Amino acid sequence: MARLAFDRITDGPRDLVILHGILGSGRNWRSVGRRLAVELPQFGVVTVDLRGHGDSHGFALPHTVDACVTDLDALASAGVIRPWGLIGHSFGGKVALCAARGGRGLAGVWALDSAPGTAADAGTAAASDDVWQVIERLARIPLPAPDRDTVVREMEQVGLPPAIRAWMTTNLVRGPDGLRWRFDLPCVRQLMWSYGQTDAWPALEGGADARPRIHFVRAGKSERWQASQIQRLEAADAAGHCKLHTLEQAGHWVHVDAPDALLECIASDVRSLEGTDADAR
Repeated sequence: MARLAFDRITDGPRDLVILHGILGSGRNWRSVGRRLAVELPQFGVVTVDLRGHGDSHGFALPHTVDACVTDLDALASAGVIRPWGLIGHSFGGKVALCAARGGRGLAGVWALDSAPGTAADAGTAAASDDVWQVIERLARIPLPAPDRDTVVREMEQVGLPPAIRAWMTTNLVRGPDGLRWRFDLPCVRQLMWSYGQTDAWPALEGGADARPRIHFVRAGKSERWQASQIQRLEAADAAGHCKLHTLEQAGHWVHVDAPDALLECIASDVRSLEGTDADAR
C-alpha cells in the first residue's frame, strides 16, 4: 500500500507537520521548516508530500481532500510522524482543517491563506479558476522533454507567466526517457475538484470540545478572499472558534512574501498553545 513521502527536518516527541499547496511539494517548505525547528526546538518538524505530489505516488482512488487526511492518519498510525500541529498552505490548509474535524489528538491547526469554503464562494471560485488554468496549460506541454529549456519554451507558448514557469521548473524530475513533472496531473485534477467541493467551515463552527485550536493566517494582498468570507472568519474569531491573523504585506505565497512575520505568528501561537495543552489534555 502506498505511503506518503516525508522529510523529517528534526526529531522530537511531537511534530509540527507542514502540508504544501496544490502542484507543490514538501521541498517548497524546507526553509520554513528549518527555521521553525530552530525557533521551536522542543518539536520535531516534518514536511510531507501529499498524494500525487513530490515522491508520493501510487495511491488508490478516490483522490480527495478526505483521502489526504486518511493518508496522514496512516503515517501517524505507523508511528513515523507524531502530529501535534498541522500547518497547511492553500490546498494543504483545507486538508489540515478537515483533519481538525476529527480531533486526532492535535493541539493546533494553521491554515495559511486557505479559505474554508467551497468553490461556490466567489473568492474561492476565482482562485480555483486560476489554478485550473495552470493545470490545463501544463497538460498541453509534451513530456518527457530533453532539457529544462525545452520545457520553459513550451510553458511560454501555452501562456504561463514567468513566475509560474520558474516555479514549475522546480517540479521537474529526470527519468530514463527525459524530464517529467514530479506531480501526477490526473490526480491533481481530482484533488482540485474535491477541494472546490469540500466545505471546511464545520471544522470551526460548532465543533466538539476535543477539536484542536484553529488558526487562520490570511495574506492581506491575496485575491482569494471576499469581504463576506473575512467577516465570517472575524465572527468566528470573536466567538472563540478560531484565531485570525492577517499579514498585510503578504500575497498568497506567505512563506515567500513574509517569512519572518509568518514564523513569528506560528511560533507565538505554538507557545501559547503549549501552556493550555498541558492543562487541558
